[in-house]
Amino acid sequence: MNKTRAITVALGALAVAAVALSWKPIAAWYRFHSLFESIGANEQGLEEYRHRKSGIVMVRIPGGSFLMGSPYDEAQSRQDERPRHRVILSPFLIAKCEVRQVAWVTIMGGNPSTNRGHALPVEGVSWEDCQTFCERTGLSLPTEAQWEYACRAGTTGPFYHGETITTDQVTHDGRESHRPTVQDRYRARTVPVGSFPPNAWGLHDFHGNASEWCLDVYDDYCFPATVERDPVVLKGSRERVARGGSWFSYGTACRSAYRISDDPGKRTPYRGFRPAYYPLP
Repeated sequence: MNKTRAITVALGALAVAAVALSWKPIAAWYRFHSLFESIGANEQGLEEYRHRKSGIVMVRIPGGSFLMGSPYDEAQSRQDERPRHRVILSPFLIAKCEVRQVAWVTIMGGNPSTNRGHALPVEGVSWEDCQTFCERTGLSLPTEAQWEYACRAGTTGPFYHGETITTDQVTHDGRESHRPTVQDRYRARTVPVGSFPPNAWGLHDFHGNASEWCLDVYDDYCFPATVERDPVVLKGSRERVARGGSWFSYGTACRSAYRISDDPGKRTPYRGFRPAYYPLP
């Protein structure tokens, strides 16, 4: 009887353990599908999902590795973009475009933007405002590494378009660099998201239009002893990282590796965001 009881208890413990181990992935799968609906593959072959509550379209970015930061010989590169270092990322979702004002109004109930229009990117939002939006939607700001990886989409140069950009490709202030030059087709405002061709993963507006908040605090890159996997910096500086440049930025300030730090409570008419979702089930 004691032996039978011991076997029964052991089997029961194994069953409880099996349920506990399987519950986490089941819960993650359920949560994912309660937040998103699949809408098929984009023209570049990556799966897209629509966030049910906000309508934001997200692209599933494949995991992989890349060199984060800029090389010393990249024109107008800066010290805080170095050392260039290899990063490994797990798959994640990221918004196809910057968050439009219509999505912000749907979730937050008001529109802080200076340049108004449903299809324009929301701007005038602080990092803290974006955190509130993410809390209400189950989304997150992308890590700085995720942002750059998604922006580059397999490219290694200053821009996913190539070595240079023009105002026919992005919205920036028309100057090549901070050196004064004649401005070329300076729009002096944001334009509707998705107005320009996407990168190789079907993502729009990483260069220019509105600069974008990332999750990380701002800090200089360290010299990692090993390859970093899914890095995020959450302690250190009080300031947060923004990426991508804007309509108010000169061209080289829209580079893939360009970083800027700012107070998390600051709101400006040239900064917005695009959310992400991770880890994936």
